Amino acid sequence: PQRVEEPNSGSTSSRVFYRTILKKKFSWKNYPPLEKFLIANRDEYLRHSTLNYTVQQKQYNNNLTQQMIELAAQYGLIFD
Repeated sequence: PQRVEEPNSGSTSSRVFYRTILKKKFSWKNYPPLEKFLIANRDEYLRHSTLNYTVQQKQYNNNLTQQMIELAAQYGLIFD
């Protein structure tokens, strides 16, 4: 993973935040909070995957993806 510096926007503090960019083919096991999220949602994901590209499946996948992005951001992680 690549670490990048980000200025602390909107703050008078001089602190710098670091974010890690997760590249393609990274290992989920190296990021336990993200892996735990996937495992916790696995059964529901598999249930939706049988719906074969219905609107309901697309909505579920979009929602799950957004939740993953937000969770990753809490840990200073972003996806490439």
